[in-house]
Amino acid sequence: MKLKSFGCSFIYGSELQVNLKENNCIGNPLSYDTWPSLVADHYQFEFENYAWPGIGNLRILEQVLSQSELEDPAFFIIGWTWLDRFDFIDPLDETWDTLRPGGDTDLHKIHYKHCYHQYHTMLTNASYISTAISVLNSKNIPFCMTLMDNTLFDTIDPNWQDPYALRILQRSMKPHITWFDDMDFLSWSRKNNYPISEAWHPLEEAHIAASKYMIKVFDTQNTSGLTR
Repeated sequence: MKLKSFGCSFIYGSELQVNLKENNCIGNPLSYDTWPSLVADHYQFEFENYAWPGIGNLRILEQVLSQSELEDPAFFIIGWTWLDRFDFIDPLDETWDTLRPGGDTDLHKIHYKHCYHQYHTMLTNASYISTAISVLNSKNIPFCMTLMDNTLFDTIDPNWQDPYALRILQRSMKPHITWFDDMDFLSWSRKNNYPISEAWHPLEEAHIAASKYMIKVFDTQNTSGLTR
């Protein structure tokens, strides 16, 4: 059995010191001793990482769907990132890129000034997550999903947008999101005073604690696919 992880820098393990060492992780190999890899080690699973720093939820979904097509039994851990990241394929060189609110290029400024809208962002990201849930369930692939951005479950003002389409997705997604004491990983790490880098990445102590938290969740829930 394998454990495969998907997400952005919080699953990749950006700024962890152990990332400077060589390891045998398959996929994006610098990720090591993140909380998903520690969970894999606890259950004596092979570990494969498909997270990458800075990406958005569309690119995370693409990796999840690609791996779900393989005849390769695995438990998936998926860390959905902030909603306001925008993934796209550059038509000039056919490579993926991601816009983030902190970017200072003209393209970033145009997108967030003229094309960004909260409701559109919530609806598209909810569609990505719902698609992943549907596909994984249809293939009987066991999974755990976390989320960095709880604004996905905010209420939409009906005076401005029709909230019902989003509400359907919010209801269907909610039971599948696993929180850290009702918080995202970063907020939970801050509350527990674990060391965090200046770039907001929880460091080794936080990842160790998060792995223990999730192992307890999986053991309590008798999560399918996670047995020693």
